[in-house]
Amino acid sequence: MYSVVNGFQIPTDVDVRVMLTFLELYQTLLGFVFFKLYADIGLVYPPPLDLKKEEEGAGVGAFSLQDTAKASVTTISTKTKTVEMNGRTISSKDVRQAIKTINAASAVLDEDVQMSETIVDDNDEDFVVHPSNSDQQTSATLHTLKSLTDLPSSLSTSLFAPYTFWLSRETSRPIFEFLVRSFGGRIGWPASSGSGSPIEESD
Repeated sequence: MYSVVNGFQIPTDVDVRVMLTFLELYQTLLGFVFFKLYADIGLVYPPPLDLKKEEEGAGVGAFSLQDTAKASVTTISTKTKTVEMNGRTISSKDVRQAIKTINAASAVLDEDVQMSETIVDDNDEDFVVHPSNSDQQTSATLHTLKSLTDLPSSLSTSLFAPYTFWLSRETSRPIFEFLVRSFGGRIGWPASSGSGSPIEESD
């Protein structure tokens, strides 16, 4: 392996700061979307990571899915947490009381502040109706989440259930592992791609 003499040079017409801002926005947005999807099916997000499996290179298999009912048992036991700060012991009850007093004080301040409402006249732009050229009866229907959830679950979740896939080291294991496992299949890989394979090549 040799080091690269000339590294990557950023083009002058690309504003990397704007790109990084959008990257941060989309990372946050995906976090909310994943939380919503996991919460809808009753799972904890982010899924707990098994560090031993991660060190062995298990990839997606290092994550374990937990029901929110199991997680709520652990959170109930941690509700009476106490922390020592600046020589004082502060409990979670004290924090909740402080939050309530702050909320009450902000409600009083909101009543004192009178904001004038300005009405913006939007008469500059008028909506112009353009009739559709396509026939509404022959146009394709747009699938909604409800119509997709009405599909038989046996078709989607058990598509690969009777199959076992063996991935060689040349394939992109994380992508295939995610796809095959999400449709109920089993997957294995050689030790050269990372340990932690649930099946061996000889199985």
